[in-house]
Amino acid sequence: MKWKSDNSDKVWSVRLLMDGGRASVAQLKCGDETIQSNVTITYDKQSDNIYVNEDGNKLNPKISKVGDSWWITVSGQTFVVNKVLHNSKSTIEDQGGLTAPMPGIVRQVKVDIGQKVRKGQPLMVLEAMKMEHQIIAPQAGKIEVIHYHEGERVEMGSVLISISE
Repeated sequence: MKWKSDNSDKVWSVRLLMDGGRASVAQLKCGDETIQSNVTITYDKQSDNIYVNEDGNKLNPKISKVGDSWWITVSGQTFVVNKVLHNSKSTIEDQGGLTAPMPGIVRQVKVDIGQKVRKGQPLMVLEAMKMEHQIIAPQAGKIEVIHYHEGERVEMGSVLISISE
């Protein structure tokens, strides 16, 4: 499988080994760079949680699917990951907006309508599941619409901010 994170232009090839309800990341490859991995991913049906174990460090990422994108939040950082399809150029950046990775409350809006922003600039802080998530600009552009303001509740997949180029 090939995957791309919106936080990077790199396309990663991921090789998984499946053993019952447990997957091991056997290898990650990007171009000529190969990373051997000691990561296991398990799903606990009883608690309905996914756990990632890397060299004894047990992490509990929060994972949501929005459209064709997977939003993965781990250790306070959110990544948007897309499966790379052959002959496809569409990404979440092409949609001109940013969506909520999970239900939550807007804690801080860091931009104003009409403001020019750079790629990677923090735009908003969303609190979800007792964690704060930085919503960052996937591209440089101008803030066209701020759909939600501080204190407002958002549902998963809600467009938070619209950016034009």
